[in-house]
Amino acid sequence: MKNIYNSHIEINKKIKLYHLEKNSIGMIFWNKNGLIIFNELINLIRNKLNFYNYIEVKTPILLSKNLFTKSGHIDFFLNNMFVIDNKNLCVKPMNCPAHIKIFKNNLYSYKELPIKILEFGTCTRLENTGSIYGLLRTRSFTQDDTHIFCDNKDIECELNECIKLMYEIYNIFNFKNIEINFSTRPIKKIGDENIWNKSESIIINILNKNKLNYTIKKGEGAFYGPKIEFILQDYLNRKWQCGTIQLDFITSKRLNSTYIYKNNEKKYPIIIHKAILGSIERFIGIITEHYQGTYPLWISPIQIIILSISEKYIKYVYNLKKIFIKNNIRCEIDINNKKIEYKIKKYIELKIPYIIIYGKNELIDKNISIRKRNSKNILKLKIKEFIKKIKIDIKNKI
Repeated sequence: MKNIYNSHIEINKKIKLYHLEKNSIGMIFWNKNGLIIFNELINLIRNKLNFYNYIEVKTPILLSKNLFTKSGHIDFFLNNMFVIDNKNLCVKPMNCPAHIKIFKNNLYSYKELPIKILEFGTCTRLENTGSIYGLLRTRSFTQDDTHIFCDNKDIECELNECIKLMYEIYNIFNFKNIEINFSTRPIKKIGDENIWNKSESIIINILNKNKLNYTIKKGEGAFYGPKIEFILQDYLNRKWQCGTIQLDFITSKRLNSTYIYKNNEKKYPIIIHKAILGSIERFIGIITEHYQGTYPLWISPIQIIILSISEKYIKYVYNLKKIFIKNNIRCEIDINNKKIEYKIKKYIELKIPYIIIYGKNELIDKNISIRKRNSKNILKLKIKEFIKKIKIDIKNKI
């Protein structure tokens, strides 16, 4: 990677991921390129968690204020919440109470546990105007939010799986140096000391069994339970807290959410709160700076740009584009009447993974000329051969 550093805000000026509006402070307007990355991240998490038997849901953005009062969030987050007092409604700042409602709406047996719920849920928080910064600090954001409803016997297995998932996802983005914080009970909290002793002991045991080095962050846990935080280090050695795992013995009881145990006994499930990417908006800002806009092929908004040498070859360029689109490869064309050297320079600066040049020689030889963004060499391949290669690279998240 180049040593020259540009913020994601500077990079965005060229590649047009999103824009902001003065009248919607901290709210992101996604453009086509940004939305492609956004959806690729969602598909990555969706496909991974589907393999682990998560149930995807969608919950309302407006919820009863009474729900957040019962859960305890009003006491701890009121200053960061958008409240519609005359309607007794809140714009949800987090998804957990809504997921508990979904669990509660179904009568689950202990034999069906664990129940794993996933939502790409939009949350809104009243952040101070001065703290808002591009994609890294917003008022509205989407989380890859999951809640695992389980029995005591499931806790260790599920926490181990959560940790495994974190590393599997972060490895795709080449985040190698991952630090872990263990955040313990805050001064202001819910639940008695015995519950906190138990939950903290479980997490310490899990961290030790997984042979993970961790730093204890005293008093920085959630108000309902201790948490594990995953800190990513980018190529500039900056640290970003992204993933979290929280162990919660308390909230299901506060919201009277139960499952049926043996002999028809009702029990309160333990809840494991987990997010891998955290705010997807923020994660896009992080990886944009991490890669300096040189996204891996699989997540690049434009994977191929096809350049015509002259107007004679425009129809062939359009036909090529159709072939790539049919193979689910993101492709654009440039048929402007400008020198090919100018067009190549333009798309190298935009860091498009592959530049295809098409003219007389390609038409005669029935092949395509390909230039990778990080190479000056021109590779000549048959179209089928190139498509086969690029589809393998996309599948392997290269």
